[in-house]
Amino acid sequence: MVRYLNTEAKIEMLKSEFHPFYIINIDCDSIGENEPSGSVNLTINIDEVKDKQWKDFYYHIKDYISYIEEDGKKILTFENLLFTDGDNISNLYSYEYYKGILYIKMTSYTKKVAMHVIPKSYYSMDKVLIFKDSDVQDMSKHFSCTDEFYSRHDNNRINLYYQKIDLDKQQKGDRSRQDRCPNFGLYDKTNPQSLFQKIQDGNWVKENYRDMYGEYIFDISTQTKNMRNLQINTGYYYNDASPYNAIHYTGVQDDTNNAVEDKCVLLDTNFDDIRDDNYTNVIKQMEYIKENNSMSWPKTNNIMENKGFINSHSQDKDIGNLNHKTIKYFNDDLYVEEKNKYIEVSWVDQKL
Repeated sequence: MVRYLNTEAKIEMLKSEFHPFYIINIDCDSIGENEPSGSVNLTINIDEVKDKQWKDFYYHIKDYISYIEEDGKKILTFENLLFTDGDNISNLYSYEYYKGILYIKMTSYTKKVAMHVIPKSYYSMDKVLIFKDSDVQDMSKHFSCTDEFYSRHDNNRINLYYQKIDLDKQQKGDRSRQDRCPNFGLYDKTNPQSLFQKIQDGNWVKENYRDMYGEYIFDISTQTKNMRNLQINTGYYYNDASPYNAIHYTGVQDDTNNAVEDKCVLLDTNFDDIRDDNYTNVIKQMEYIKENNSMSWPKTNNIMENKGFINSHSQDKDIGNLNHKTIKYFNDDLYVEEKNKYIEVSWVDQKL
């Protein structure tokens, strides 16, 4: 029988019951003097815990972590953990485990966090995440996309998958590496408004650039009324050919803004292997088209761009691997982190 603990009972258990615990030291070299104020979101990837940072500790305590059995296998649920300030166990942090990630909401920034393991019969998780893909029941109300995207897996409600199509839109299939086109014309200085888009008789055919997007629409205003920042944890992976000729943008759009130019948010951008310079991850800005009062995905190089970082996924070993990325909006500024590399850009008003 699962037993639930309120806040007081959790703190009492930490103080009076013997239990294993581990001190997490936060690497704050990049923070310098700019320590965060207020609550701070800490995310921990369980794969990194198992394979790298806490390998010995993890294998020592894994038998004490709660689990469920599926097809004869034990699947850890991490429902019986508690997180506190490393120097003050009365300062209890809320947390939630979801799809391989521990999301911890620290009440204030500290350089040390304690992870406590309590008996498996207790459920000690909280609701931390605003939105999870498992919360979506009717995608027809929340999702729209262009014809080139489709949901590949019925059991994964939040999913986009891009495929090649022939000229009459009848052929659907994954691109093969043999179909690799040189570069999308998106950043071709000789013909910036066209790209290799469709295949005919084994050859790629150029056509005018078209916006291809998938958009999830949710009203989160009630949960974010007092928030000054928003964090998005996303995952993506590539098939055989897509790292060689894919640009993708990820970000949010605030539909409560009436003015179109105020919806032109900063976007996380992955160029991967199609760029000539050294940076595969940069931050770019939605373009405001003054002539028709509309906005567009970035299609030129003259919109604000920072140097970014290198994190290409064109290697064969990266095909099919799930890549995790964290995107944080601080008001209109944007911070992007992936595999311990990060960039941050401040919002600049476009010249109208």
